[in-house]
Amino acid sequence: SLAMPSLRPGTVTDRLIETLSLGKRSGFTIAPEAGTERLRRVINKKITDSEIMQCCRKILENGWRTLKLYFMIGLPTETKADLDGIISLIESVLNLKKGKGKFRLNVTISPFVPKPHTPFQWERQCGLKELEEKERYLSERVRDGRVNLHLRNPEVSVLEGILARGEESLWPVLVDVVDRGGRFEGWTDHFDF
Repeated sequence: SLAMPSLRPGTVTDRLIETLSLGKRSGFTIAPEAGTERLRRVINKKITDSEIMQCCRKILENGWRTLKLYFMIGLPTETKADLDGIISLIESVLNLKKGKGKFRLNVTISPFVPKPHTPFQWERQCGLKELEEKERYLSERVRDGRVNLHLRNPEVSVLEGILARGEESLWPVLVDVVDRGGRFEGWTDHFDF
């Protein structure tokens, strides 16, 4: 079995699918990253909805029963229409497999975290309440039993944003966290916001 990392739709070729078909079929991960073509252009991921659907169709027609989609929320210039685009893409992929046997669609939604040395390093990061509202909006609308919706903890993303853009003045805060017992905070069962 060979598991591939998340792939851009244009990189999924017939030859890749054929080669991966030779072994045990793990899931395929496709990364549209944003729900609309407009927002994908903003983040320089020039992938059309049509290309995403062609890629998913090709994978499913070749016998895969598990597909994963990866999206980000809270991207610069994001609107409600972009969140609705995520929902629409999920529904479109589900429609590819109506009545054709067992199928599982795993969808991961991760909050955008501005990182240094990237084009968006100075962009605003959504706050905790805003991220929770976006996640709630999506989870209330993605209800199909074939979808396994994974929402990343927005508290982790907020802290990641602080750490990603912090500098040496953040050092005393990190020492304080350790002094107060912070250990293995990256592990879900040890995380304490």
